[in-house]
Amino acid sequence: MKTIYLDPKLTDEEASALAGKMLNENSYDTLIEEDCDCIDKETGNVLFKFRKNVIPSNIAKEAYLNLRNGIVESDNRGISAGPITDSEAERLVVKFGFKGYKRINDYRIRFIKRDGTISNTVRAKKVESGIIGYFDRDVRFPYCRQTAFNEKHMDRFNKAYPIIKIVNDLYAELMPEHYNYQKSIVDKSSPDFVIKDTVFTTITVNKNWQTAVHTDKGDLKGSYGNLVVLRVGTYTGGYFCLPKWRIAVDLNNCDVLFTDVHQWHCNTPIVGKNGEYERISLVMYYRENIQYCGSASEELEQVKRMVDRKNIRKKKI
Repeated sequence: MKTIYLDPKLTDEEASALAGKMLNENSYDTLIEEDCDCIDKETGNVLFKFRKNVIPSNIAKEAYLNLRNGIVESDNRGISAGPITDSEAERLVVKFGFKGYKRINDYRIRFIKRDGTISNTVRAKKVESGIIGYFDRDVRFPYCRQTAFNEKHMDRFNKAYPIIKIVNDLYAELMPEHYNYQKSIVDKSSPDFVIKDTVFTTITVNKNWQTAVHTDKGDLKGSYGNLVVLRVGTYTGGYFCLPKWRIAVDLNNCDVLFTDVHQWHCNTPIVGKNGEYERISLVMYYRENIQYCGSASEELEQVKRMVDRKNIRKKKI
């Protein structure tokens, strides 16, 4: 098996300066298309481990058929979606019936309401991306919960479970140090919010999305991303790229990539005829704040208390 050691081609500052940018085939010197371990020569850290044809084709097909339905239009992916243009922002204003928008930066906006106040909700460029599995607390939902996909389509989730378990077991085999660390966090977490017999809580499902340069947010620090691509039709590109080391990986059906998603990374352009291909990517990970969730019954009590407080406030008004 191939093992390569790479010196960084960019400094940390040069790599971070690429944040939010869409890169092309000029962003890499080496394209990996075979089993490979890639090591940062300076630190000795694993940048990625790539394995081809390790997922049975029938299991990959079943995952594709069932998880592609978990994809929705999302406008909360931040810089990974790339710059949001003025025309795109204006279309969103019209669509949602707002007065206008206030730009936070090249990648995020807030709507201006009809009364002139600024919405608290941050919007980004729309992409086709969904979340399945479980989610931790946030501002809108101050309780841990299963995703809408799992709530509505648990049958489809169960049919796709074999691919999740295979990736989990390969992660344990190929990345034992990182897997065991992640498992130590899982073992202290409520099993109600962990995918059974895995170290994953959540899977991001993307469709035909060229991600801009970004680092993953919300997943467990010290863990690695577990990436699978399910392909239908014909296209080129869509390579996973680490621009700091100028290296890219071509994932096909039945391949798995274990990679340090806390490094700046992106995809190259996906080139094909619209409607004649699909590139579905699955990113499996542990959401860091799920370790602070209670049990499902405890989180339900949190919801009840929240509703009761709202009802009390309404009565006072």
